[in-house]
Amino acid sequence: MRAHFHAGGIAAFCLGLIIFVMVSDLSRRFKGISSILIGFRSVYPLAWLSMFFLSPSIGRGAAHEHLLTKLFTFVGVAGLLLGSFILVANLFLGVFREQRDT
Repeated sequence: MRAHFHAGGIAAFCLGLIIFVMVSDLSRRFKGISSILIGFRSVYPLAWLSMFFLSPSIGRGAAHEHLLTKLFTFVGVAGLLLGSFILVANLFLGVFREQRDT
């Protein structure tokens, strides 16, 4: 039950980030990259699912350390962090902006 609420909270947070991406002045290319990276967060709950299926056969600790579980966790968390980094760098440092002709 705890994992369900945790995944729902992360999903709501990511939707908020994607709305920020949408209204930011990121270039079109970086809006797509940032949104896709933040969307990779959806892979993270698969880590919980893999632990659910692996735990009965190899044990709880081994399922937590299994390569598949680690891969899902890494992709989900790394995507969220990289996408958030692009957004925060744009909002606070002004990088990755769309070039405007003057």
